[in-house]
This record gives sequence, C-alpha cells and structure tokens, in this order.
Amino acid sequence: MKDLLPAVQVGVGVLFVLLGIPLAKRRVPPNRWYGFPTPKTLSDPHIWYEANEYAGKLFARMGLFLMVTGAVLWQWRAQLSEQTLLTAFLASELVSVLVVLLLSFHRLGRLKDDEGE
Repeated sequence: MKDLLPAVQVGVGVLFVLLGIPLAKRRVPPNRWYGFPTPKTLSDPHIWYEANEYAGKLFARMGLFLMVTGAVLWQWRAQLSEQTLLTAFLASELVSVLVVLLLSFHRLGRLKDDEGE
C-alpha cells in the first residue's frame, strides 16, 4: 500500500494533465461527456470554449500538483504511516477536484456577467 498510493497519485496527475490539455487548447466541441458540461456552456459554443479552456488549464495544473505530491509521498513513504499516506493522498485528490470545480464555476459566473446576463 505504501508503494501503491504515491504511484496512483502520480498516475491520476498524469490523467488530469492528459484530459486538461485538449480542453485548454479548445479541441473539445460542446458535449455532455467530456469537458465542463453545464446548461450554460452547452447553450453557447463561445461560452463552452471559454469555460473549458479555463477549466482545462486548471485541470492540467492540478495534475502537475498531484504528480509532484505523488513524488513527494514516494520519497517520504518509508517515514510515513499508511494512514498518513492515505490521508495525504485523499486530501490532495479532493482539494484538486474542489479547486478545479470552484474556480471553474466562478469563471463561468464571470462569463455570464461578461455576456450581459
């Protein structure tokens, strides 16, 4: 378990980066399965691409954060208990997802204001 959690952390970080890059580069058209699908983003392609570019950049940054924390956890795994490793793993995963969601919804709200709504 002590070797697995840091490796999973790095793997999830790589996945975040790989999923975030196409969004950040505006390569993902509006859809309900991949991206930031809300009623507002799905109703207007301009808002879709603006919101997903921002969310994709955040997703990629959070992926890098997870990769770094996974590497740090790997280095410290011998000194940390399994409970501490698990707590650090879950906390960093949860914080990453929450940061992406909160900042993305905040940006979406600003896009609505910018559009005059």
